[in-house]
Parts: sequence; C-alpha cells; structure tokens
Amino acid sequence: MRIAILGAGGQVGGALVRYLGANPNVEVVAVVRNRMAAANLHQVEGCTTRIGRVANPDDAANVLAGCDSVVNAALAVGLPRRSRDANAGVINSVAQAVQRGLSLKSFVQLSSIAVYGPCVHPSTGTTFERPHAEGGYGRDKLASERVARDAFRKAEARLYVIRLGHVYGPYQGHSKAILGEAESPTFALPFEGSRPSNAVRIDRLAATLALVCEGNLEPGTFNATDAPNACWREVFHWHTDALGVSAVRPLDDKASDEIRSKLLAMSRTPRLLQVVMGVGRAAGTAAVHEFLSSSAVRDLGHEVLVRLPSRVETYTRHLYTLVSARLQVQSFVDGPQGQISPWYFSEGVPGPNICELAQAAPMPNEVEIRRELQQWIAKSVGLSQPQ
Repeated sequence: MRIAILGAGGQVGGALVRYLGANPNVEVVAVVRNRMAAANLHQVEGCTTRIGRVANPDDAANVLAGCDSVVNAALAVGLPRRSRDANAGVINSVAQAVQRGLSLKSFVQLSSIAVYGPCVHPSTGTTFERPHAEGGYGRDKLASERVARDAFRKAEARLYVIRLGHVYGPYQGHSKAILGEAESPTFALPFEGSRPSNAVRIDRLAATLALVCEGNLEPGTFNATDAPNACWREVFHWHTDALGVSAVRPLDDKASDEIRSKLLAMSRTPRLLQVVMGVGRAAGTAAVHEFLSSSAVRDLGHEVLVRLPSRVETYTRHLYTLVSARLQVQSFVDGPQGQISPWYFSEGVPGPNICELAQAAPMPNEVEIRRELQQWIAKSVGLSQPQ
C-alpha cells in the first residue's frame, strides 16, 4: 500500500513519514515543496521523496501518481486569506485530479480538535455536528473540512476527515511544552491532571492512519485521541518518567474551577466586546503587549484580515507584527506573564474516536518510542539521557 503524505516537511507530517515508514505493509511517498525539506527525510527507511506542489489538478496527478491514498497534513501559513485559499487549493486540486482519472482509494484530511474551541465544555454549546471554533486556527481547519466535503462529493475516493487531538511524542512541540511546564516552578496542572487530555501519541496516530488507508472503516468525520482517552496526569507522567524529570505539581479542584469559570465566561463574550474590555484594562507597555497578544485580538484580527483586499491585508499584518515585536521585547525586560493553556481545563471532545474504532497496534514498541523521545529531547534541548 502506497500512502502519500502532503506536508511531509512539517512537524506532524514529517513524524508520520517516519512511523508509517516503519510499517512493513506501507510504502510512504513524502511530498515536499523544496529540496531543503526533502533533505531532512532522505534517511527515512521505507520512504520515497517527491518534490513538487499540488497547486492544480495536473500537478496533483503528477506528484501523486501510483499512490493508493493521500494524507493531507499540509498547512499554509502567512496572511490569513492567502493561507485559507492555499489550503483549499490543495484539496480541490487533488479532488479534481481524481475526477479526471487519478486512481486514488482514499483521501485523509487532517483537521484539529481546535474546531471545538480552546476549552471543550458543555456550557459552550460546541457539539460534534456543530463545532464552535473560536480561534483563527480552528476556523481555518473547519473551513478546510467544508472544502474537503464539497470537493470529494463527486470524486471517487473515500474521504476521511480526522480532527487530531494534541499530538505528542518524539518530534512534537506539545511534548517539548509538556517538559517545560513539568520543570517550571510556577506551573501547576489543573484539576490535579484528572481532566481528559484529548491527546494522541504520534506513533498511535500513524498506526491508525495505516488501517484507515486500507479501507477498513467507513468514510466520515472522526476525532483522533488515545484510546482510551488518557487524562493529563497520565500524559505528563509518560513524559516525566521517560525523561527522568520530577512529577508536575498539581493544582487543586477549587483553584482550577475558579480559573475555568473565567475561561468559559470569556468564551461566551463576543470577541469585539473582549477587545473593548482589553483596551480598558491595558495600561502600561507590558499590559499593552498582553492585550495585543490576547486570543480575542488575534481572532478578531484574523477574521478581518481574511476579508481585506490583499494590499491592505499585507500592510496591516506587517504593522501589527512590528508593533507586537517591539512590545514583546519590552515585556521580556519587564518580566514574563504566565498563563495556563485552556485545554488543561477541557472535558472530552464529542464524537467518535477513530483510534478506538481502528484498534491499531502502534509501531515501534513502547521501549523504542520512549528511547526515541529521550534521544530527540536530548538533542533538541541539550538534556542528558536517563540511564
């Protein structure tokens, strides 16, 4: 079975290439846009690298020729409207290539649980069928889901939309962040780590995708988290135990409830009102930087930029970047402001979990994945490996 990975030069895409390549039943085709990205993958066993863009149906047909399935892990970054258009262009190009004769059994669109909002809770009204994405990233992912469903409605290929949980493990930024929080003297894990993590380990995700591409499941939309859905205490312990780091400090239920109540109240407040409230609170350079960096300002700005003419969008984005950068430098002088990520307060995401349905055996085994985590962390942040 030959599986093409679009966005193989990215964090998740690159790791999927490695772990799918370890599967003897899979031949991986890593699709990247340039030779620099290809150079990082040339030593991966069971992998063929193809350099090219999927900007139109002809390009898609050439780059994906001979592949049985495609996993789209590509994510354009940059100005919001251009990024959203580029993401849609990739999906539409593959679908049109299939309609024109490209033989493809399945197309897997990797989305994100960010479509449910930063803090999943019944009071927010978010559901599996009608998710309430609050941030720009979640809205972009939700937009790509809609594009994929429309594009593949007439294409003869099975469509799987998979909303990835917080992906952790070797080569993943979430694991590096977890390690940093575990070692931080000011961080405490909300609800003593008892909340569902909605996280998925990268090797388990790769094993699940291999089964999905074989056509063992009916097409549709799914979440992807560990099965069963591990609590945050278990995810943190997996990291700290593997790396020989002290266990993370717990935050008790009372303090956690107070913080979550504020998060949920803010999520129910219209973004424009959040911005107005932020202006009122901002006094002094550090406060202004905190305000400009707030999710309300970023989300509102993202939606405005999507609708602006290209020239105005470019100028506005550059101006925001310049002002924000200057204030960020000053904030380092004034001292860092700590915040706890809202997903530590979340309940479990709604809807079917494809990892539970697939029941795939991860590759490599537990000992090997822990060793790989140790080696990656040691190399990337300079830690000595536990004996």
